Order: sequence, then structure tokens, then C-alpha cells
Amino acid sequence: MILKHPFIVSKNLPKKDIKNELCREKDGILLAHPNIITELARIIRKMIIGISKESATKQNRETKQTRIYALVNSREFRRYIESIEDVHKKLSDHQNDGRRYHEKSWKKESILLEKLMDAVVDITTGIDTIIDGDNQTELQDLHTEHTKDLDRVESGDEDLHQP
Repeated sequence: MILKHPFIVSKNLPKKDIKNELCREKDGILLAHPNIITELARIIRKMIIGISKESATKQNRETKQTRIYALVNSREFRRYIESIEDVHKKLSDHQNDGRRYHEKSWKKESILLEKLMDAVVDITTGIDTIIDGDNQTELQDLHTEHTKDLDRVESGDEDLHQP
């Protein structure tokens, strides 16, 4: 980049043209005192770099936009999207299968827990019956019924509440 504005650095600047005695532009020429030239050079350099970056960034942005547009419109990108959709469908199906399996398993567990609690109640009732001196055959009938229920659970029979 070529600087199109010349400048003069001097300790003997015309006092009538430069009121602050440090810097001024006259006839398109920058007049500067040596005490501020380092700072002035730093400011000018920073501005030039900023302008250069802005220009490069704009060109780079346009190049990136063109490349992204080309990628999004490519067959490869469509294959990626189709692959993502396929994997999503498989995962969703797998989750649904797992959900159904677990719901069935939880139902079976709940029925078994209920049967377990029924057995505890029946044992307690049987013990109470013996202590009270009632008929012992009721306890044997309960044991037979629980054995049938457990056989149904193990075989996968869903309706365990049927006699």
C-alpha cells in the first residue's frame, strides 16, 4: 500500500500555521514535530493494518460464503444429510423397541411383586389360621395357586390375574 500523503517532520514548524506546535496539515502535506512522530506513525500504521484486514476479511468472507454454498449444494452434503436422517430413524426405532420391551418387563415385574406380596399375606394368614386353630388345608391350597401363578409368569403369560 502506498501512502499518498507526504509529511514533513521538523522542530522548526511555522508557528503561525501550527498553533499547537505539534501537528497540522498544510497544502496536503502533514507537518509534524519530532516529539509526536512515533505516536503518529503508530496511529497511521494501525489504521493501514485495519484497512488492510477489513479488505482481506471481506474477500475472505466472500470466498468462504462461496465455498459453503458449494458444499451445501453438493452430492456429498446431501449424502451426509441422508445418512443423518437414516441414523436418526434407526436410533428412534431402537429407542421405541427398548421402550416397549421395558414397559412389558416393568409390567411383568409389577405383577410378580404383587404376587410376592399376595404370598406374604397368604403365609401370614396361614400362620394366623394355625395359631387360631382353624383348618390347615387352606394353606396348602394357597401354595398350589401361587405355584400356578409363578409358572404363568415364567412362561410369559401376560394375564396373570386369571385363575
